[in-house]
Amino acid sequence: MKFDFILVGSTDGTLSNLPIGLKSAGFSILVIGAPGMQLIKSPWVDSSIVLSTNVQSEFLQELFTKEEILMGLTGTFLWSSDQIIREIATSDIPLKLKLRLLPTQNENYLEMLGSKIGQFEKMSALGIPYPESQSISSKTELANSVVKMQGKALAKGDFSGGGAQVRIFESVTKEDLALLPDDWFPILLQQFVPSKRVGVEAYYRDGDLVQWFYATVESDIYPLGPSMGRTYLVPETLDFLEHLERIGKSAHLDGFVNVSLLVDPNTGLHKFFEFDSRPNVWHHIFHDFNVPFKSIWSKSIEFQPNDYLPSPLFVYEPTRLFDYLLRRWNVFDAIKVVRNKSVTKFGSPISGVFYSSENTKLSIIKLMLFPFARFSSLRAWIANTKVKAVVLKFLAE
Repeated sequence: MKFDFILVGSTDGTLSNLPIGLKSAGFSILVIGAPGMQLIKSPWVDSSIVLSTNVQSEFLQELFTKEEILMGLTGTFLWSSDQIIREIATSDIPLKLKLRLLPTQNENYLEMLGSKIGQFEKMSALGIPYPESQSISSKTELANSVVKMQGKALAKGDFSGGGAQVRIFESVTKEDLALLPDDWFPILLQQFVPSKRVGVEAYYRDGDLVQWFYATVESDIYPLGPSMGRTYLVPETLDFLEHLERIGKSAHLDGFVNVSLLVDPNTGLHKFFEFDSRPNVWHHIFHDFNVPFKSIWSKSIEFQPNDYLPSPLFVYEPTRLFDYLLRRWNVFDAIKVVRNKSVTKFGSPISGVFYSSENTKLSIIKLMLFPFARFSSLRAWIANTKVKAVVLKFLAE
């Protein structure tokens, strides 16, 4: 079967906004997903394969039974999370299938997929600048090792995502690290660089960096967590590009990469913070910038960011901001998000499935009912009552 992109995962995750941009650019899309996923019924998808479960390990086991189908597919696989990529990379499936599914075509770089320690070790070997770092495999190793980090530092769980296992220490000690939960280990201990974070959406085709967008992170859900607001711009210093190109060629990357960078306050140069070989919810931003992505992806034209981003653009991701505002009972600004309006301190909205008809109706239901139910369980509460059907019928009239 011939497709340009195959979107795969047991949850919508970071793939949710991609079909709009990819289909609008002229690509064909296959989704391999689980029951209940929005991607399965997206009008921007050409075809779908629905597996029987959304439990990640069971989802993959069922997927691996379809080896002949998977090997026969054309196109680039895009995965929903670091965790599912890591599980594939460490699985016992044939190497040929593993390399077909994963974003690196070099087996020597599989260990960097979904692993912060693996990223650090591979990039350090390539001479790519990172903050000073130290890996600690277990609490046993911690007890018998010396903490080399001086001053403020971060401890990051090796396999965690979305900033869930990140702790900041003003001055880290072995005693501090010993108090971390056991399931955080192995950890990467990293020097804290007092700098604004930078996000880069990088697009690789056969090891070549064909497109990228650069943004400063203006706000996040929680410190060092997923970003809500960004300013897209063309930076004055492009030192990071040679490093992105080097890792792309070395790992023979194919697909989308989510990069976090820091600007060294002493040199003005970039240091790599994280390098996740999967899309994020910002990756379809090329659609908003009217980029001819299909021509760039086919390498028939060369990407020049100044052609599409002549001035800085301050934007927010509506799904994240809407939930963030409701948790803080900021209904006034949450209504602005639903109405596709600019919000002070967060900028203008990017496009995405948040503004589909069905999701807009669900957002209005949340606004109407969130004072009467705990927000954390509101979606499930609505889904399991007759309220949803009643309100949806009202909104449709």
